[in-house]
Amino acid sequence: MEQNDRADMMELNDRANLMELNDRAEMMELNDRADMVELNHRADMMELNDRADMMELNDRVDMMELNDGTDMMDLNDRADSMELNDRADMIELNDRADMMELNDGADMMELNDRADMMELNDGADMMGLNDGADMMELNDRADTMELNDGTDMMEVNDRADMMDLLVYSSSSHFMRSSLKLQKKTSHTLEQTLGSK
Repeated sequence: MEQNDRADMMELNDRANLMELNDRAEMMELNDRADMVELNHRADMMELNDRADMMELNDRVDMMELNDGTDMMDLNDRADSMELNDRADMIELNDRADMMELNDGADMMELNDRADMMELNDGADMMGLNDGADMMELNDRADTMELNDGTDMMEVNDRADMMDLLVYSSSSHFMRSSLKLQKKTSHTLEQTLGSK
């Protein structure tokens, strides 16, 4: 009986050990499951974190894209402003060119006016020269007339001298007649010269 009791005790011990081993195995399995659940949680958390990081990156990309779009709009605005400034400068240059053209036209008109004035002055000088030439011609004609008058006077004097010779060679009566004729001739000559 004692041996049976020992055998029963050993069997009980074996069962107890087996139960303990089973309990330990179940505990280890539970621990493994708990570890697996924790790992799954960690994996889910990491996935969530990765998704959050991806969303943040996407937000940053969107923000950068918006900034790039804003910069492009700013560049376009600047380009438009520069184009407007270029157009304003071109208009100003055209206005200056028109003003210079007007000034050149005014200068040309002034030069034409001066040329006309010089031409008028030249015409006036020519008229003055013509008047001077006419005056000289009149003076020449007067001198010619005076020379003609002098020639006529010399001719008259020659005739008078001829008449004096005739008077000296004639008789006293003829001499008186000749003197009267000479006076009459002189008087007629004076009237003739006076009429000229």
